Amino acid sequence: MGKPKKQKKALSPYNRHVQREMKAGKSMKQAAASWSKSAGKPKAASRIRSVAKRSSSKPKGGKSRMGKKNGFNTQKIFKYVRMGALALPAATTLMSDMSVPNKINTLKADYFGIDSLGNFSLQRLAKGWLPFAVATGVTYGVPKLASIIRRL
Repeated sequence: MGKPKKQKKALSPYNRHVQREMKAGKSMKQAAASWSKSAGKPKAASRIRSVAKRSSSKPKGGKSRMGKKNGFNTQKIFKYVRMGALALPAATTLMSDMSVPNKINTLKADYFGIDSLGNFSLQRLAKGWLPFAVATGVTYGVPKLASIIRRL
């Protein structure tokens, strides 16, 4: 004789709703969001109790203290440094006193490496992309090195 089968627990109304919505093709997030809009939601008192149990460890506002931003975000600053380094050769060319066709040819040579005659020049390509490459290396490399040193 085999072991007696365990009876399955009855699904809660929320779980039945989510299961039904996901079978209909919605994502878990969409199904959960539709629960609050649906008519089959539980009474407010039971919902409040379950929410109070779950959220007792979180500070008010729903965000943890670690996730708060105080306005100083180094990643944003690094992003703008990289964008500025990419635009620097173009800005210097556009500010020069050359004619417009010469400016266009210079920009093409700096960013694509191809001069007005169609010849490729690695040095011209480096002139346009080297500031961006250095800024990228510094903005990604320095924080990585700092974290490695911190771990030691």
